[in-house]
Amino acid sequence: MEKCNLKTNTDVTNIKNVRDQNLDYNWEISTNDTVHKVKYLVNSCGFNAGKFDALYI
Repeated sequence: MEKCNLKTNTDVTNIKNVRDQNLDYNWEISTNDTVHKVKYLVNSCGFNAGKFDALYI
């Protein structure tokens, strides 16, 4: 899809929830080399995904 960017083989080092800051994005996803500013976050990592899920419940 035109506005969808799938990142495979990428380690996430931090996820920051910025939904309350009225920005044009909702999440800042840090990896080893950059920060992705995104509206939607889809957790599809499978095994041991719960540690990220538990941060935002």
